[in-house]
Amino acid sequence: MSGPMTQRAAASQAKQFVHDSIDRLGLPSDVVLSVLSATEEGSGGRDLASLVEQDPVLAGRILRMARSPFFSGTRPVTTVLEAVNRLGARPIRNLVIASELRDRSSEAPDYYAPGGFMTHSLTSGTLCRAVAAESRQFERDLAYLAGLMHDVGELCPVDGLDHTVVGAMISARWRLPDAIRDAIALHHESNVESGTLAGLVCACDFVCRASGVGLREPMAVPTPPATLRVWVDSCKTHLEEAMETARAIG
Repeated sequence: MSGPMTQRAAASQAKQFVHDSIDRLGLPSDVVLSVLSATEEGSGGRDLASLVEQDPVLAGRILRMARSPFFSGTRPVTTVLEAVNRLGARPIRNLVIASELRDRSSEAPDYYAPGGFMTHSLTSGTLCRAVAAESRQFERDLAYLAGLMHDVGELCPVDGLDHTVVGAMISARWRLPDAIRDAIALHHESNVESGTLAGLVCACDFVCRASGVGLREPMAVPTPPATLRVWVDSCKTHLEEAMETARAIG
């Protein structure tokens, strides 16, 4: 009996080590986690605004986004509630995640240029959203979030684990949708399937890396499966526009 028990104890210790490593990266605050949960649960605008108002920094970011040219309307936004109603739950979720990534991006590997991790992440997210809109196969804001988060595991290296595995675990700890976790986990698989969110992320990441987006220099990366060729071509078409949008956001 000592053998199986020892194996279980070792597995438990390994799992705890990984969770401790992720926790050292820093979990979002309780307020941010509550906001993320509320955006997934379909909470009303007033409830979501009440949560946002508990974090002055987050409230300021959401107000700035609502007043930006991307979301400007005929009436000026003066309150958090007005900002929440103008933006909607999904853009708020994505803004919150982008802010959390930016706060941790100094942990990125050295092959990224200064500030490059966010450039790469924002461009990938914007590219995923553009291709999703063109193909009409995925909800655009979900595609954006998958592209934005796909390399989050690189901010928390764990010996013996690929960044896709760690990234999927971070996604779960941050209470993101299962579809995002799966896209992160599978986007580097050699047999990643077309018609999946992971396949879309794979195509976008390939084009961004091969073009050197956010990197000190372009990377030699494996060519995606031939079944993703249409998406790869679409990514190349939309790349310059996505980079411009990412620069405006960032």
